[in-house]
Amino acid sequence: MLKGHDVMLFFDKHSPLSNFQECSLTIDGFQYTGVEQRYQQKKAEWAKNDKLAQQIISAIYPTRQKYLGDKVKVDDETWKTTRLIEMYNAVKAKFVQNDKLKEYLLATSSLSLEEASTDSF
Repeated sequence: MLKGHDVMLFFDKHSPLSNFQECSLTIDGFQYTGVEQRYQQKKAEWAKNDKLAQQIISAIYPTRQKYLGDKVKVDDETWKTTRLIEMYNAVKAKFVQNDKLKEYLLATSSLSLEEASTDSF
């Protein structure tokens, strides 16, 4: 994490802001190990790839979940709006359901939070 000029950059899976940060979250009655698992599983379901969706749910580590999710073929134009909704719901659940992560986020106050990643999303 790097602070400066009202910007906080984050990337590492150990950052509480990272989607790779492991944390318990429940959405629609389903238990997830974190944002990455929920997001990649929903992408696979959206693409009607039940086999990959199940593999993502079975995967323990976020790096594996992302790897499997990257195999899902989606029409980016159609998926574009849906992915924003899915990511919003997962990130919101992460911070609403986990008090320590919520406190961390609130402590960033007015800083601009930016993920230092090569992933375009």
